[in-house]
Amino acid sequence: MSSKFRLISLTFATTLLVCAAVQGDVITIDTSLDLDINSHGTVDATGTQLWAGKQGSYYRAFFQFDLSDVDLTGLELTSATFRFAGAANPNGGNNLWRVGDAWDVETISYDQLRTENLGQMPTEFLPGEYAGLGNTATRDMVLDWLAEPETNYGVALVGIGVGTAVKWRSSEWPGSGSYAPQLVLSTSAIPEPGTVTLLALGALSILFQRRLHRREVLRAQ
Repeated sequence: MSSKFRLISLTFATTLLVCAAVQGDVITIDTSLDLDINSHGTVDATGTQLWAGKQGSYYRAFFQFDLSDVDLTGLELTSATFRFAGAANPNGGNNLWRVGDAWDVETISYDQLRTENLGQMPTEFLPGEYAGLGNTATRDMVLDWLAEPETNYGVALVGIGVGTAVKWRSSEWPGSGSYAPQLVLSTSAIPEPGTVTLLALGALSILFQRRLHRREVLRAQ
């Protein structure tokens, strides 16, 4: 097989794969409610910063995200990342937890039920920078929320250890930039049957080219 024909075939196969790839969407959702509460039961839902950890008293920060407008028809959720902007250099660490029952500004408690530790937030970031946590646990939780919206009770940031605290920017943070706590959903398109066929043809064509090239190399030896 001539190198010219092989180049044309490889170009055709690559074109098939590129045409078959359909980009998904990135959906960013700002928090619908964020607050912190200390161990004495004092709630702050209007301040510009949220504490999680020990700052005089012990604090925990809680967040809700409204997914009622999220439609993943024809899309697959590939990742779900929670992002929070630091208000100061962190002094310690925070774990992100799934909240297990309903709450609002009036009913929130410091010991609000938490059902799953989703992982530790990054501990190295500058004030104003977003720190994010996204893993299999956060993705599966969001899928649960979409399937059963009544189980969407939000998440909480809880300090790790004694004598540590992290200060985050709330949705009330002033200024021109948006520093609201966010949930970022990344998706990919679910291929249509015709797209799957294109992918298969492209992959088979590339495999055929590799086998022909291997035969030519062996003949030349």
